Amino acid sequence: MGGVAAAMGTLRRNPPGRPSDGPAGRAPGMGEAVPGRAAKRCLLLLLVLALLVRLWNIDYPARTIGDEENVIDRALLLGQRGPNPGWFVYPSLFLYLLFVMDGMVYLGGRALGAFGSPADFAAFYFAHPLALHLVGRGLALASGMACLIVTFRVGRAWWGAGVGLVAAGLLAASPVHLLASRMAKPDILMALLLLLAIGATCRYLAGGGGAWIGTAGALVGFATSTKYQAGLGVLWLALAPWVRRAGRRAMMEGALGLGAAGVGFVAGTPFAVLDWPTFTMFFSTVASLMHAGWYGLEGRSGYAFYLLRGFPSALGWPGALLGLIGCGRWLLCGQARERLLAGFVAVFYGWMGYSSVASALYLLPTLPLLALAGSDLLLAATAKVRAASPAKSPWLLAGLVAACLLPPVIHSLRDTLLLAARDTRELAGAWITAHLPPGTRVLSEPYGPFLPVAAGRLAEMIAERERRAAGHGMRLRFLRERTRPGEGFWYYEMPLFSNTTTGQLAVGEYHLDRFLNEGYGVVVLSGAVFDRYRRFPERYPVQNGFFDRVRREGTLIARFDPSTPWCCPETLNGRLGEAAARTWGRPGPTLLIYRPAANGPLPGAR
Repeated sequence: MGGVAAAMGTLRRNPPGRPSDGPAGRAPGMGEAVPGRAAKRCLLLLLVLALLVRLWNIDYPARTIGDEENVIDRALLLGQRGPNPGWFVYPSLFLYLLFVMDGMVYLGGRALGAFGSPADFAAFYFAHPLALHLVGRGLALASGMACLIVTFRVGRAWWGAGVGLVAAGLLAASPVHLLASRMAKPDILMALLLLLAIGATCRYLAGGGGAWIGTAGALVGFATSTKYQAGLGVLWLALAPWVRRAGRRAMMEGALGLGAAGVGFVAGTPFAVLDWPTFTMFFSTVASLMHAGWYGLEGRSGYAFYLLRGFPSALGWPGALLGLIGCGRWLLCGQARERLLAGFVAVFYGWMGYSSVASALYLLPTLPLLALAGSDLLLAATAKVRAASPAKSPWLLAGLVAACLLPPVIHSLRDTLLLAARDTRELAGAWITAHLPPGTRVLSEPYGPFLPVAAGRLAEMIAERERRAAGHGMRLRFLRERTRPGEGFWYYEMPLFSNTTTGQLAVGEYHLDRFLNEGYGVVVLSGAVFDRYRRFPERYPVQNGFFDRVRREGTLIARFDPSTPWCCPETLNGRLGEAAARTWGRPGPTLLIYRPAANGPLPGAR
């Protein structure tokens, strides 16, 4: 952690001896289009606005993002099962940090008399899950805000205050960065650690001692211990010494950086070594996704997705074009520093684009670099205008920056407002609760309605969960204890995979007669699943045959989709969210609720 502090300290000043010019042909000092004091005031305003937007609706329902719930639960399980998470889909550093923060909440609550034991704390969490979700989101929020500050300081240190300010603005407006900054997942912490590693690498290239490459290595190791794709940062560690010097010393400093990265990774995920067989099993499964298709996405090109959808959704089309062209400029005519950073973006795109399993969120490590390269290009393009017409240049620059910021700002505001809108799964669950009697057997695809579950069905779910992963049924036990006799529905959500480790689809679940014989009177189809299967009917004949039969023989009794209205928001924030849902579409998948023909009228329906 001392290396992290040292890296932050370097970014507080322009290091002595740094070059006054960057890419070839750039006018010295052109990055100073915004004077230092004005840049700091603008940065403060930017940070305040970014913080307000990130806090707005950060208390969205805990069940909205299933992956977030999984991370929160696994961090808490460390207190029950010990420091080995036994799960390495993500490395462990973020889980450990969450566990420490949860422990601080527990100790504070115990000192105040709110909790008498760990069991009381667990009961509090299951009764009020949002509380600990906010702890995790707070960690993400702090990491996201730190990313903006570090981006500004890196830009100011090496390309001028104007570049740093514009880059921080592009990052602050990014819908992808905004999502990661209020979601209790490790992505944004990884981005922060990589940014600090960039600062240390740049300082090393500018003449800093070998300790800087070691610091960069440790930061890359910590970042990789947060999410595996950060491991591509070893490119900086391997190449920077040879860019700066040649011979034995370059080899020694490269080894120092790579060794520090290994130490940082093991420090954050120690059971990668201590429980090597489990770690390698999970890691090989995660790595295999790079070579395998994802159901319903076969044939999709990751390269096309990231280029045509990923980058534009993260930065907006103007910002994405500016950043990509700026990286190209760095590669072609930049100094060693610029080429090294832009080369990372190119290699990251080439590696991640190989897989059809793609998400704009995966681009997070590249966004600060795109923002910096694009801002540097923008300042360079307006340099001649500033020289010829100093009075007009601020207005021109402001107009270009606004044009780049407007699309992502609109999308970020849309995403923020929609967090307060009712999800289709909520509306479907409320409809079933209002129109069907308790105890009705409801069969659903994954991503189905939010429903209260009957105690008997909860007992079955607890047994199933224990067979798959011992100790993971605490939440279900709490729900069962709170469920009164005669309440809830006999709700069965078909698993997406029969083997989550290998990603084998649960084809055997699509057996309608079996569920009809068991008395299921309602079938819910979820667009989050069937829309993908429908794209390849010849590849998924069993699933599509199930859909066809349900639609052909059953009766559609309710439908909930992005256009479904809802009448009753009670707060101003809720009304804003519902207005956004009417404008852009309600969040959540399309849900089709059917009554199978074999069941006839539902008994007790009201």
